[in-house]
Amino acid sequence: MKFSTTSTLTLLFAFTSSALSHFTLDYPLTRGFDEDLESQNFCGGFPNPLTPRQPWYYKNGPVEIDSHHDSATVNIYISYDVPTSAQSFLTTTQGAAIPPLRHDIAITGQGEFCFHANASAGVPGIVAEDGQFATIMVEYINNVHGHLYQCSDVVFTDDSSVGSNITCTDALTAASTATSTGASASSTTGSRTASSTSSSTRSATSGASSAAATTANSNSGVAMMVSIPMLALALGPALMAGAMSLA
Repeated sequence: MKFSTTSTLTLLFAFTSSALSHFTLDYPLTRGFDEDLESQNFCGGFPNPLTPRQPWYYKNGPVEIDSHHDSATVNIYISYDVPTSAQSFLTTTQGAAIPPLRHDIAITGQGEFCFHANASAGVPGIVAEDGQFATIMVEYINNVHGHLYQCSDVVFTDDSSVGSNITCTDALTAASTATSTGASASSTTGSRTASSTSSSTRSATSGASSAAATTANSNSGVAMMVSIPMLALALGPALMAGAMSLA
């Protein structure tokens, strides 16, 4: 199969653009990531917990994402059971309501964002303490791909040094109307600069409903994202030969 330099450039540009389309949950580490499944509202298509669970400082721990859009809205939910559906992040098995850890955070700019979250209050029937199992779900909403989801499985720790190496700015503390309390802003960043503000246009009810609602199939109207190294591997020597002819 022969590729011209024009067709090679077109393919490389298309896949490079699409590779910057979604978001990643970087800390605590996601239980799994598949761009084609990320719109599934139960953990982005990964229903099984990841073991071993990662220690997470539940009194004010960081949750870090990498945003690949210029703007988005972020919600952070938690389940104290082994979740079986999106509903597990809204109510416990005993029927107690679980408020989101952070709600309707409007972010602007691409790059790393860190949101401190406080789960120490717990919910009725659940004691938030060292050793408690939990699963965090991040909902990422943008006007290109709609609602996207990823989950991370954690075990609570009282050790405040856990996650202290995460050097991204939580610039939401001063003006945020999110549900998290006691979050402290960091003045130094090890990530790309990006601004973030808290949105006051949505209610907590609408945010929780959006997490439980069934979202559209991510394969509809969304180009499959493949990184350049994966593209090169898939297309083999023909693509490489076309690319080398540009030199």
